[in-house]
Amino acid sequence: MTPGQFRTFEVTLEMAVALCREHGLAEPLSVSRLAKGEVSAVFGMELADGQGAVLKAYLRNQEPRVLVAEDEVLGHLRRHSALPVPAWSMLNLNGGKLGWPYALHQRLPGIDADTLLERLDMAESARLLRRCGEMLSRLHRVSLSGSGLKRAGVAAAAAWASNQDAEFDLAMERLGQQGWLDARLLDRARQVWSVGREIRQLPFDPVLCHGDYQLWNILIDPETLVPTGLLDLGQAYLGPASADFRDMELNLWGNSPRLRSAFLQGYGWDDIDERERERLRQAALCRALVLMSAYWGPTKQITPATVWHLLAPWSEDAEA
Repeated sequence: MTPGQFRTFEVTLEMAVALCREHGLAEPLSVSRLAKGEVSAVFGMELADGQGAVLKAYLRNQEPRVLVAEDEVLGHLRRHSALPVPAWSMLNLNGGKLGWPYALHQRLPGIDADTLLERLDMAESARLLRRCGEMLSRLHRVSLSGSGLKRAGVAAAAAWASNQDAEFDLAMERLGQQGWLDARLLDRARQVWSVGREIRQLPFDPVLCHGDYQLWNILIDPETLVPTGLLDLGQAYLGPASADFRDMELNLWGNSPRLRSAFLQGYGWDDIDERERERLRQAALCRALVLMSAYWGPTKQITPATVWHLLAPWSEDAEA
């Protein structure tokens, strides 16, 4: 499927009714495509019994690993935590009538924290970020025992450093081939990555990392600022806690140290110690390069200036 076909893919009400009947759900009264969703096309449905449902259609030719992983991780969290995740989820990996692998989830209340943040003053924004930090701390304290995470194919903690190296190398190869990014930036990134190898290979206490923890994957009650939903867990992995801050660092904190402090306070850290700071910077550097290589250019939040900012703390070491 081409990017254009992905953007224009729609599910009719008739098709939504057929899918819900297949899974024993009440008939949908309406179906509409949601703005979010880059791996899967995401649709919201209002059901006749008063519930809401979310349909994720996986419109790619690869194996729908992300759908399987999310389904198993959600089951693990329902068994081992009180985090606000969907109470039910259903999979059809063959696609059935839809023709593409899909998942159906309970639709949770609230609005995404990214949209809400635009309406808040600084004091309320700090309170929101503390709540987001608290929820990530709860996720990181979830037990890692049980078979659900194994069935999900969640990457093992021992593989974290090597997986980072593999992602970095592939992103650098692609960016070199694309030719749009300053060669000096790529050279500095290689130097910095080499210097940081020792930090990446240090031992750590593994936690269940979300893998894409950013504001639009968190639902919030706009009146109380209490989180009502934790979304999109298909990229979860076992790794160091600070690495799971990478998307907040790239998309929000770089422009607002005060919000970083509020989030860390909610998480339970007064600050990030030097070792975790370096680990976070490298995880964020890798993520930024991966995303720019995937999009063949800057994104709204991630630009070459973002990468230069990440490289700055290592400049002396990288040139030594």
